[in-house]
Order: sequence, then C-alpha cells, then structure tokens
Amino acid sequence: MDKIHKIQSRPWLCIHPWTTTDFRAHKDLVKITCCCNLDLDQVDRELDFSFLDGVRADMADHRMPSSCHVCKHDEDLGQQSERVRNLLSYPENEIDRLAERFESNDRQVLIKFSNKCSLACRSCKPDDSSFYASKFGPPSSPLISQDLSEDPHYWSRITHEIEKSHVSGKNFIIQPIGGETLLQAGFHRLLRWLESKDISANATLRLTTSLAVNLSDDLVQSLARFKKVTLMLSIDSVGENYHCVRWPATFDRVERNLNLLIQLHRSRADQLEFAITPVFSINNIFYLEDFLDWWHDWAHVHEIDLWMYSIHLYHPNYLAVEALPEPYRSQVKTMIGRCLGHEIFARHLKMFPLKNYLENMHASLARPIDPGLFTHYLKYTALYDHKTQSDIDQCNSRLFSILTPEHRSTFGHWQQHHERQTA
Repeated sequence: MDKIHKIQSRPWLCIHPWTTTDFRAHKDLVKITCCCNLDLDQVDRELDFSFLDGVRADMADHRMPSSCHVCKHDEDLGQQSERVRNLLSYPENEIDRLAERFESNDRQVLIKFSNKCSLACRSCKPDDSSFYASKFGPPSSPLISQDLSEDPHYWSRITHEIEKSHVSGKNFIIQPIGGETLLQAGFHRLLRWLESKDISANATLRLTTSLAVNLSDDLVQSLARFKKVTLMLSIDSVGENYHCVRWPATFDRVERNLNLLIQLHRSRADQLEFAITPVFSINNIFYLEDFLDWWHDWAHVHEIDLWMYSIHLYHPNYLAVEALPEPYRSQVKTMIGRCLGHEIFARHLKMFPLKNYLENMHASLARPIDPGLFTHYLKYTALYDHKTQSDIDQCNSRLFSILTPEHRSTFGHWQQHHERQTA
C-alpha cells in the first residue's frame, strides 16, 4: 500500500491534533486550534485547550471530527487537503505509528501574533493582512490587529505552552505565522525570549514569510542560534505575474532576498532549509509553466534540491482554479497535463507533494462548477484593480486577452460601476 493510499484509506487520521497547539485570534477571542482549517466557530470559549481533546477523541475512535469539514470538503472534490499535504511530509512508518498508537516524534507551537503585513495579495482578506484591511475594510475583530505579545495574559499562556512543549522530549518546533511574520513585534520579542530561556539551541524555528521583506543582519544572527531553521516561502509566481498576485511587491525584491538566502544556506546547509509554498488561483495558474521553468533553472544554477508543495485556495472560492468556466478551463487542464511531465518533478523528489496536488487539480477540472463563481471573480477583480490602481489586463494577460465577449462585457460593467461609486 503506497503512502497516498494509506492516507486516503484513513480519512479520520491527521497529524496536527497530536502534535500542534496553535494560538490565533478568531473574531473576538483568542482560540486554540491545531491547523489553518479547523472550524473555530465550534468553540465559544477563549483559550479552550479541551477543544483539541475532543478532536483527538474522535480520531482515536476512527471518526472524522465535525470541525474538520474543510479538509473533508477538499478531499470529496478530489483536491489535496491540508490533512493530506501534511501527512505526505511524514515517512510511511511515522504514518503507521500515528494510526496505530497516535504518537509522533514532533511537538510544535504555532502563533499568529497579528495580521500585520505589507502586502495586499489578491487572494487575501482583512483578517490576514493589515495593508489589505486598509484598502478593503477592517478585519472581523479589532483583536486581530493587536499583537498578542502585547497582552500579558496571552503572552504568559503562549510562553507557558512553549516551555511545557520544549521539555516534552519531542522534536520541538516553533512556527510563527502571518500576516508577514518578519514584520510582527511579537515575533521579534519571541526570538529574544527564546534566547533568554536557552530554548533556541534545542528547537526548530519554522517560519512563514513572503520573502518580500528584507532579512536584516539582526534577524540572520537570531536565526543562527536555532538548532534548525525551516523557511516556508510564500512565492506564488514569477516575473510580472508575481506583482499581480502579491501586490505591491515586485519579483526583483524576492530574487534579491533569494540570493541572500542561498548564501546563508551554503554556509549553514545542515541548519537552514527552505520550502516553496505557492498558492495557485485564477490569477496565476496560466503562468504555471513559467513558474516551474524558473525554479527548475534556478535550482540548477544554485545546485539546490527543491522542496515545494502547494496550499489549496478554498476561500474565497471564486478565486480557486476550479472556478474557471469554459473555454478557459479546458486550456488550463491541458496545460497542467503538460506540466505533470515537467523535468522538475523527475529531478527533485521533494516536489512530489506539488505533483500530487496538480494531479488532483487536473482531475477536479473535469467536474461541474457553479457558473456564477466566475462572474463573482470578475466583479471582485474590477474592485481590486480600482482600489489598488492595478491592471489585471497586463499582469494576468494570458487569461484576460482571451476573455469571451460576454465576460469582457461583464468585467467592463463592474469597472464602470466602481468608477461611478467614487466619482
């Protein structure tokens, strides 16, 4: 039984409830979860650690918890869920041990300090970016904009959980998440605190960043104090199309920071690793071949073994690749089919999770869709361009140059509507 089949045959099995405590603001409370997809609306108490006890109890009885419905929905549609993606990163014997004894060698603490971020990505929302919120409206709660480290109660609970997990004897991982992690005051306070407690030298720092923010000398020195550092690089496209999806950043800044990262990796190959974690949407999927070509050439020049996996975009659903109607859908399906034979997958074994993701996406494009989703996409895109003074015709020209007259008319209608609203 191969790894994929082992995972699919155990739909109730997930690694994160057994390894992870995740602190994040949700609406007006700070809640405890274990991943990005667990339904926190099912929790009505702050810092309710017992919520995860219930999730684990269901899994121990081989039942899928009701709070895991986002992953179930993805898998029912043939997409690669967060559950599947995470299990694919574990060796098969680890998956078997988890299924039989619900044990793992890993223990990790995640913290989303705030929504502070300097980007307003097209696939973002106010809860995940302060800059996006400045353009499109406030987050769902003022708490989301406040750095959790500034509240003594939250800071105490976070640091207590870290100290407790650190002495568990497990492979201990700390993972701050964004917004943009590198800009958050809580992240930098956490680095200083970890060093003061002599935790850094025995811990792995797993850090999510767009790499559109420069790596300061102080940060580089702090990273060097950890046993291991894993950088999860949210880089979704290359060239002009990158600017489209990660506005207002440009790809040349990312390239400069990648050059610095390569220098650090060469001097600390045993201590520093990184993965590329793209999110594919209607706004960058037409540039998938360019993306794979660029990374294939880059890895060859720098003699790097690429590690890459994709995070499925499920919200907002009108930006998801599977929301594309005909005639664009069949063109993307054909292009993904070509990409599945790309040399990058033969040369880099750790690209397997991305290949599996694309295989699932290729299959999902044969399923029926709600035709209203693409109309919603055109409406939102016109609004986004208006708010940010962007031009989707230029940065996603491979789609917008082939719009049908009907879709072009719809898009033009919403462009005029937003212009009249601010006239």
